[in-house]
Amino acid sequence: MSESSLEPDPVSTFRNLTLVQKCSLQDRKTKTNTPYIIQMAVQTNVKSPKVATACTGNDICLFSREFLTPEGTLTGHTSGIMDVQFGKTDSNLLYSCSTDQTVRCWDIRSKSNKEVQMLKAPIKGDHEFLCVDSNHSDLLLCAGTETPEDQDTHLLFWDRRASTLLGSYTESHDDGVTRVCFKPGSDTLLSSAGSDGIVCVFDVNETTEDDALQMTFNIESCVVGLGWCGNSYNNVYCTTSDHRFYAWDALQGDDRCYIPREKVLKENERDYIVDSISDLTTTGKNKNEALLLTGSYSGSLSLLWHSGDSDNTVVSTFSGGHTETVRCLHWDPQTKTLLTGGEDSCLCLWSAVDEHMPKEIGKMKIKGTFGSSKKKPYDKRLSW
Repeated sequence: MSESSLEPDPVSTFRNLTLVQKCSLQDRKTKTNTPYIIQMAVQTNVKSPKVATACTGNDICLFSREFLTPEGTLTGHTSGIMDVQFGKTDSNLLYSCSTDQTVRCWDIRSKSNKEVQMLKAPIKGDHEFLCVDSNHSDLLLCAGTETPEDQDTHLLFWDRRASTLLGSYTESHDDGVTRVCFKPGSDTLLSSAGSDGIVCVFDVNETTEDDALQMTFNIESCVVGLGWCGNSYNNVYCTTSDHRFYAWDALQGDDRCYIPREKVLKENERDYIVDSISDLTTTGKNKNEALLLTGSYSGSLSLLWHSGDSDNTVVSTFSGGHTETVRCLHWDPQTKTLLTGGEDSCLCLWSAVDEHMPKEIGKMKIKGTFGSSKKKPYDKRLSW
């Protein structure tokens, strides 16, 4: 028996994912028009975590992560919501940004369902926000903007305690900033990416943008997904609008993993990358590993395992949940469940263990009023 055959299978957990829960966001008035789910966030370090959805409607919808039952609606934005993130230290805080040019902070324990803080960009022009994140202590907020005609792209920073704008970066990106992401557990390391094909790593402790910029990666393609991965989260990865995957050492700049378009689509018979399962990305001995969720425009999903120079392996294929493009995912290694959200306005919960299997899977409809727009998501760069 070879030494490699004795090694544990790192993706065995994902080989038998089964749909166990499903819910749909539905407009109470029309019963037909529903908002697209663009992003979602999940609480951490709580016994019964909630899920928040960012969608093309103006409301944020809250659900139970375990059962996908409706938990409330947060109302205040006047245009499509582009991103949501729960607080890292205080997970009862939720941050959102919108094309209405505001960043808002919500306390999901509040009975008013209104924001407790609203931030705007004190700069000239129509700066719509595309992404937002907080650092580990929740004291610093960062948001990235779209690029108005003949104006700069901004990464804006606020002191959340005082609602004070601390400053902005305007030189590192020359087109809309699509994603920002603080390193897990860090107050100072921030990654950003944009439609200009640039991925940046900053140390925001530095006083100037030039000094703060630690690393730049130019992939010449619009970035739609961004995150930290690897042991101790020392690597940063991204996915692109033309369906490629990259990962690098965030501070040394070394290449960790690259999966070209043809390896993702043709060999997998899928149309796009949803995102990476970061727990199993660049964590192996050679660091050249990634587990990607890929999908078809009809909602079928596949998990694709890339390891070193060997051929990619389709770990599992599953369907019956979504009927349109899937936009986002959340993997919980404790419960061994995968949560997905998509353009069909549905959240689907997939489980690798039998105890999550209900006797019947019903389609629950959230109570509340949502935007009636059935348009494609706002930003063309977010379309597959």
